[in-house]
Amino acid sequence: LIERVSPALTDLKKLEFYGQMALENDQISAARKVYDQISAIDPNNPQALRGIGFLEHLEGQNQKSVDILTRYSKTQPKDLSNDWEFYYYLGTGLQALGRSAEARPDLELSLQIIDRLQSQPSDDEETDIALRRTRARLFALLGRQKDAIAIFEDLVGKHPKDLSLRAELVDLLLQFGERVRAEEILDQR
Repeated sequence: LIERVSPALTDLKKLEFYGQMALENDQISAARKVYDQISAIDPNNPQALRGIGFLEHLEGQNQKSVDILTRYSKTQPKDLSNDWEFYYYLGTGLQALGRSAEARPDLELSLQIIDRLQSQPSDDEETDIALRRTRARLFALLGRQKDAIAIFEDLVGKHPKDLSLRAELVDLLLQFGERVRAEEILDQR
């Protein structure tokens, strides 16, 4: 459905909705198409800037991502204190550019927002897993390897058939030099 958004559509609210849905459903090319369509109508559209900033990060274009997300933050009259994704993508983009000291406050703020969100009851297991996974990634980026590994071990224990969780745990263990433990995880069925 999102792939078939008419190029003639100019309703920004509808386009913003389609772009967000495409991004949330990992329809990267569709999201790019919609956000480019929005930018052609309004180059300073906050939703398009945010979405394109995320897409640039996902495509490994970290400098573009940081530039666009910084531009996005300047268009926001509202408080960004609940937008953990913004701080996550900005912080990881800065980190990838070798600007760790500059990235740290954004990564820490993303972690604080996630902690606040996780303190609220939720019945959405998929969102809970995604937040816990991101929390572990943030711990790893902030040098808190034991915390990161503990979260992934807990997730793998609760979801043993989820191979992506197992792969991420193994990758993390290898990053931190725990080859023997990584091999043990790989050997588990």
